[in-house]
Amino acid sequence: MTEITRRYPAELLREWRLRRVHRKWYMCDRATFSKPDLSNAENQCHRGYHFAEWFTARHYLGQGYRVLTEKY
Repeated sequence: MTEITRRYPAELLREWRLRRVHRKWYMCDRATFSKPDLSNAENQCHRGYHFAEWFTARHYLGQGYRVLTEKY
């Protein structure tokens, strides 16, 4: 197994918690994120929930991988 560490600007997590990036990321990657994903993120973001999943998914999408985010 290989462990990969991804770093992100603290300001990006702050923006996530303030509900400023969910819809933007959703609109950019609608084939990956569903309406329920967006709803979960918007309703649980104040504690930073789902940020890591979305951040990592978008990273690997940018690398050309197909990504399946967690589903509830």
